[in-house]
Amino acid sequence: RRLATVRRALGVVGDARPREKPAGMHWRRWLALRDEWYALRELEDTWLLRGMYGCMGDEMWAQLSMERAEVLPYLKPAEEMRRYRARRAAGKYHPEPWLLAFYRRRPRRAAPAKPLTLGKLATAAGVSHDCAREARRAGLLRPDNGRRYRPKLAGWLAKLGRLRAEGMTWPEIRAWTRRRWLPGHEHERRAPALNA
Repeated sequence: RRLATVRRALGVVGDARPREKPAGMHWRRWLALRDEWYALRELEDTWLLRGMYGCMGDEMWAQLSMERAEVLPYLKPAEEMRRYRARRAAGKYHPEPWLLAFYRRRPRRAAPAKPLTLGKLATAAGVSHDCAREARRAGLLRPDNGRRYRPKLAGWLAKLGRLRAEGMTWPEIRAWTRRRWLPGHEHERRAPALNA
């Protein structure tokens, strides 16, 4: 149960290792949870091996060329669980100061760009506000949340504005956007063919 809690806190799926610190989590907490995750995984492996080796019959031990008395004394999951609980109660899952300082000095990830209004998106794309409104009405530009647009759409809006300036109508542009990913239209992925 504790392993599942630590997994959730670290944002780890399945048996994947914790590689990236989740946004908003302090380095100290992340490093402590990561150390605890490794200890719990080792404990889980010990329980698994003890269960597997404990259930094996004598024929299987003979096939593996191993002796039960040589292996089982080293697999003591109950003792390891006691050690883990004592370590956790004593607050031993804390990162080393040098490791904490190293991670704190690492450059931070850039914050995601804030969504733009339609007018700001049109300005970023270099097209008129009317062109952006027409593209939205034609169904070629959709807001992400509310009436806000992600900044990456500025490139798409600039392309739509260029196609409109070249004389294409909105229905023609919409037809191109629908067919450009169909088989046989690979040559139209970036721009519509002139004879289409």
